[in-house]
Amino acid sequence: MVELHGRSYLADVSNGAPFFDPIPLDRSVEIRRFGLAYRFRPGEAAGHWIQERLIQGAWELFCRYDLRPPLSSEREAAYQRRHAPGES
Repeated sequence: MVELHGRSYLADVSNGAPFFDPIPLDRSVEIRRFGLAYRFRPGEAAGHWIQERLIQGAWELFCRYDLRPPLSSEREAAYQRRHAPGES
């Protein structure tokens, strides 16, 4: 997540999808490129966002983003998982 001029954006640079611009986090956004469709929208809880993909005419859940700052214990657990075979 990045902040620019008082607005928040999601910058998922490692996704591999054709997201060429940061995704604004003040509204739902649809991205359509190369025959692919993605939708980003707020999740149920504060600080959570959902990425959906349009598959055969229906929006399907693809990814959940928890954009809240992590607790130090959560950050440490994620760091350890990142370095375990098959976990990252």
